[in-house]
Amino acid sequence: MGRQESLFALRPDAPTHSDSEVAAEYAAAFGARPALPLLSALALFSEPRRFGDLSRSARVPARRLVQATVFLWQRRVIHQLQTCLLAVAEVARPAVEPERLVAWQLMQQLRPMLHGEHSLEELSWHEGVPRRALLQMLAAFPDVLLPVLMPAVGEDFEEAQDCG
Repeated sequence: MGRQESLFALRPDAPTHSDSEVAAEYAAAFGARPALPLLSALALFSEPRRFGDLSRSARVPARRLVQATVFLWQRRVIHQLQTCLLAVAEVARPAVEPERLVAWQLMQQLRPMLHGEHSLEELSWHEGVPRRALLQMLAAFPDVLLPVLMPAVGEDFEEAQDCG
């Protein structure tokens, strides 16, 4: 969870049947016998996977993997996921451990945003808190802070292209 690579997964409503419009577009884009067949590409994203892990483990050229990923993302077949935090209980102020006290103070500062809708990156940016501090807070209170994978807000390919 501490790594900053993008997670991608097949969308629950993705058209995965072989006679879908996406299948026809994929065949037109990559040919009848692509280096990465559509069903193989879909299988790669059947569970959330870090793109870096995919690129290291896939048995296709990296360029083809990137092309297939962009193709599937543009057509909303896969989506990017982000890690959000959900506070599931209150925590009493720790009395002794200074590191735990610092983590508790940060959790109190972030409490209004710990309802599972704000990503680690958003929390870091909005509150000016380094990601490392967020991960230390999570490690200090693993029974109280639940990391949740959620679809990234504004993850549409067109919107992402406008960010640069």
